Amino acid sequence: MKQLIQHRRGIILLSIMALGSIGRLVVQHICSTQYVMYTIDPLLADSVHQHIKNIINAQVTNQQSLQQLMASLQHEFPYIRNGTLAKVPRNTLHLTLTAHPPQCIINDSWVFTKNGSLFSKDIYTIYARQYVPHISVTDFDNQNEYALLPTALLAIMQRISAAAFLAYDVELHSAYEIFFHDKKESQFELVCSVDQLPTKSTLRNCAHIKNVLQDRGVFEQRAHWIADIRFKNQIVVYKGLGG
Repeated sequence: MKQLIQHRRGIILLSIMALGSIGRLVVQHICSTQYVMYTIDPLLADSVHQHIKNIINAQVTNQQSLQQLMASLQHEFPYIRNGTLAKVPRNTLHLTLTAHPPQCIINDSWVFTKNGSLFSKDIYTIYARQYVPHISVTDFDNQNEYALLPTALLAIMQRISAAAFLAYDVELHSAYEIFFHDKKESQFELVCSVDQLPTKSTLRNCAHIKNVLQDRGVFEQRAHWIADIRFKNQIVVYKGLGG
């Protein structure tokens, strides 16, 4: 996970440096521009808006391809999903940018987007992050596991319902070990894999199993119970270590 964080911090630093490059490209490639109009996605934080505006406003002058500038902008800032750059009357440039919406928050620090990227959560507004599921990620320092992280996160976000995130805290240890910790009963959890993620039917069955265990009073004994669903069409229930 340290490797992941260092890698993403590098992306953010490179993005800040790239804004300077974009500003210089504006100077070289936009003809006779005196004013700039901005329509920037409200998902992006005010600091991101202002940083883009400050650089472009300070350096807008003249020359050439708007298409080339827009392509460079999207290449340098992968959290920008779509954008247009157009000349409008009275020597004005209109810049429109939309961002990849957040899919989930990782370790309360990173935003994961649908294009498989991680960005600092500070790039997005609090409003944009408010109702996004949170996932804890651990043990991905291994290079092979790290390579599987985007795939695992995409699978979870595509196949796990919003209701499941309300009922469980999700903790991703590896592609083969994903824990769903019950929010109401701390002594009960599910373990699954990317290949065997819980369906709505599986979650209903696990909720029934939890109710049966509650009726038997096993949680009052501080016993920790796990419903293992990594085996196709099976739920293996056992007492965890320390229970």
